[in-house]
Amino acid sequence: MFKRAEVDLPDMIRGTKYEVTINLTDENGDPLDLSSFTGARGYIRTKVDASTTVLEPVWAISAPSSGGVVTVTAASTSTTGITTGNCVYDAEVYDGASPPNVQPILFGKIKIVKEVTR
Repeated sequence: MFKRAEVDLPDMIRGTKYEVTINLTDENGDPLDLSSFTGARGYIRTKVDASTTVLEPVWAISAPSSGGVVTVTAASTSTTGITTGNCVYDAEVYDGASPPNVQPILFGKIKIVKEVTR
């Protein structure tokens, strides 16, 4: 088990590609070993208790999975027309069991801003 990290993500500009790499570490500062997990997922919402999502970006565990690196991406077509403003997100990793074992890994804030040049 490991503690969920609070990481505020860089601003997302509506209508543009978004990609962020996050390095996860354990309590000793070593890369977090994610090799027992097969995937990652997460959502962006306007607030924690919002019933709808603003966006479901693509989360991935980067190789090697023992290196503790996850990426979050969204295509420009996915970010076009989404709600702008201050939002929240969280993410978790999961394994291939049925039902899957799930471990929350990240949470924080993200601001979605309008693109000026379009």
